[in-house]
Amino acid sequence: MPVSDIGTGTLLAGDSREYRLGAVLAEGGEGIVYRVQARDDVLAKIYKEWEYGIDTKLRGLIAISSKRLRRVAAWPLSPLSDERDSAVGFVMESLDEWQPLHSIYQIRWRMQFAPHRTWAFLLRVARNLATCVHHVHEHGLVIGDLNESNILVGPDAMVKLIDADSFQIRIDDKLYPCKVAKPELLAPELHGQSLAGTERTPDQDLFALAALIYQTLVFGRHPFAGRPTQEAEMPLETAIQKGWYVFGTRRDSPLLPPPYLTLDWLPPEIRELFERAFDPDEPARPTAREWFTALKELEGALGGCDINGSHVFWRQARRCPWCALEEKWNIILFRPAPLDPLSAADFDIEEVWRRISALPVPTAAEAPRPIDYLELTPAKVPGWKVLLMRPLVSSYTNASFWLIYLIILFGHDALAAPLVIKFFIVLAVTMYVAQLVVVERIRRRVRIANVRLEEISQRWESEAATEIYSGRVLALERMKAELVANSDRYEAARQTRIRQLHQDDLDRHLRKYSLLAADVGAASRQKLSNLLDRGVLSAADIVPANQFKSKEFEADFWADLVKWREALEASFWSATSYGLPPNEERTILEKIHREDIEIRRELLAGQKQLEDISSRIRGRQEELMASALPYQRTVREYGSSIAAYEHAKKRGLIAYFRQKKSVS
Repeated sequence: MPVSDIGTGTLLAGDSREYRLGAVLAEGGEGIVYRVQARDDVLAKIYKEWEYGIDTKLRGLIAISSKRLRRVAAWPLSPLSDERDSAVGFVMESLDEWQPLHSIYQIRWRMQFAPHRTWAFLLRVARNLATCVHHVHEHGLVIGDLNESNILVGPDAMVKLIDADSFQIRIDDKLYPCKVAKPELLAPELHGQSLAGTERTPDQDLFALAALIYQTLVFGRHPFAGRPTQEAEMPLETAIQKGWYVFGTRRDSPLLPPPYLTLDWLPPEIRELFERAFDPDEPARPTAREWFTALKELEGALGGCDINGSHVFWRQARRCPWCALEEKWNIILFRPAPLDPLSAADFDIEEVWRRISALPVPTAAEAPRPIDYLELTPAKVPGWKVLLMRPLVSSYTNASFWLIYLIILFGHDALAAPLVIKFFIVLAVTMYVAQLVVVERIRRRVRIANVRLEEISQRWESEAATEIYSGRVLALERMKAELVANSDRYEAARQTRIRQLHQDDLDRHLRKYSLLAADVGAASRQKLSNLLDRGVLSAADIVPANQFKSKEFEADFWADLVKWREALEASFWSATSYGLPPNEERTILEKIHREDIEIRRELLAGQKQLEDISSRIRGRQEELMASALPYQRTVREYGSSIAAYEHAKKRGLIAYFRQKKSVS
């Protein structure tokens, strides 16, 4: 099968099983990497062109495979053969979520893939790279094409080499050389030579190793890329051949270091290793083991910045190099690390919350309320009082009632009635007035008692309700959630500030979209034209101030325009990679830290606060219940008498006496 006929879906034979190619994952100069159907743990690399001897080389690499080699490289696991039994590629370990080295040391890409990693992470990557090279050399191999794209970095700073099939290997005294290399990582003695038949040495790998370690530690800067003192540009290849390392001290160089950059934040031992690695006259370059030892020692000598917790550096440096570079270059080298309030030595949020949750909740009690005396059982009132008070509880409350009553009894001679009868009439009127005064006093007493009960009820809600306790618990719970999600608060504050700083850029972007291009349906074309005539010209003009400029304004129509603008805004922000100046980042970080300190203080005091609230609620409940009891007794005692008169009024005298007789 021609190599060109191989693609997704092709079934190829391995050593002990078959593999069906899946989707294309990546493509390079020599081959194409495919996923393998039904296998997430392996990938397949297929060569673009068949090469004589590739089958022998693959099987030789597989034969020397070891646990250590598989740990440091995506080693060939099985050759892949087509239907004619010709080797067309091989199967290797899948390294999903791993990133090429250049995505780690280049600041912009590192902010995307490892946004909160410190320089300690870069140092560990450099150390692990040295380990990989050391183990490959231990097996008698030469990497040859060691470059930033053939080195993958995992989330934990682990490093693996890929394209192991291009390593130089000798099998049965036959040399299978590495025929490719990047000029900017090629040892000076190899420049100008054909690599096809050249036997490479481990020492030449060490030049590329030193250059990649330098780039990893110095944010992607190449050790031979500087500012020429002459007007003409200096090609990297020329600088490498001449040994013009920009920080070299062994020879005069027409290259100056990049602006504001020094290496005084590296230990002298590591600076000396760079001098040896990049000096063409040096008989032997530093080995991978030397690099590993020096980088490991540097890891043990790291310290933190007093101003920015994301700045980690060699603690013997005179001052934080990253603060200075961020100010000079006006970029963020290391985004502040995720805020981790839960790791504070004197603060265990789970323990604090466990103690808060274990507190007993105050017992809920019913607050004293005003009493509706009409719902009380009416008191037993003598019939003569009911008869006497009938005018009081009815609508006949004027003095003429008694005159009419007298005339009914004695006719037109009522006024000439005997003295004794007049006496009884005066007595009845006097008793009526007296009872009127008594009942009115009772009414007033009951009314005042209920007013006092209403006041106590209101004080209960503000001073003794259990909702006061649960409300404080809810507030503490919100604080806990904010503390746990403080990195989200930090990122939200960053994005808000970024959008404030770049609002003008957004407005320019929105002005590119004419209002007539709004996605609001064909039926709304005339409404768009009306808005256009009134000065609403583009998406940037979809603002509340212009909301009612349309004669035929409809809320749904405007809502569609707002959605259109919001979609354009979202696409704008997703397509940009704006950052914040270092001082802005620090301001936001310090604000979040201050908020976190205050939240911790509130949570630590929360247990005592809740205990005090619970005790205060119980005390106030007892006090208010005690103060309400006299008023409750007053209403129950006197309100039943008023209820008796009111019930008599509603039922009438005959019904009242019938009920009384039946009861007796």
